Amino acid sequence: MNTETVLLIFDDMQEMEIYGTMLRGLGYKAVMCGSLAEGINSLDTEDVSMVIVSQGTHAFEGRQALERALQLRPKVPVVVVARVLDMKCYLEAMDMGAVDYLERPEPGDMAWIVDTQMRQARRVDLSARVTDPVLGDLVPKVTARNPQAAGGLGLRAAGGFQGS
Repeated sequence: MNTETVLLIFDDMQEMEIYGTMLRGLGYKAVMCGSLAEGINSLDTEDVSMVIVSQGTHAFEGRQALERALQLRPKVPVVVVARVLDMKCYLEAMDMGAVDYLERPEPGDMAWIVDTQMRQARRVDLSARVTDPVLGDLVPKVTARNPQAAGGLGLRAAGGFQGS
């Protein structure tokens, strides 16, 4: 069972309910906000692991939520879901720090995206050392034995190598 919380900020209640139901089915807590103001307030009060914000028009109303989310929690992934695909909004969202910009993904695709982003957010912090009382510092041991596996865990070998 997941304990992570996903904040959904959508002006389309039906679309938000579809994604919220899917997330709850996967074991995530879904906090659903039907307005930008409510979503921004939830960013201040909820401990969220991911934010999904909608872009309903070419005006990119979700910009404020994206900005606030990245300001309060810079390591929390933010995904923009567009009802209206707009290259200018896409470039702006990605430049601001969104991890993805999608045109109304199917719930199954969104489930994969959420799980993938959550896994990446939980990856080992490269500045942290992984130690074991018996084995000692595990980072050099893992990276020396299997550089590709180490790269998949987000670990860097000495000299800056990172496996693919």
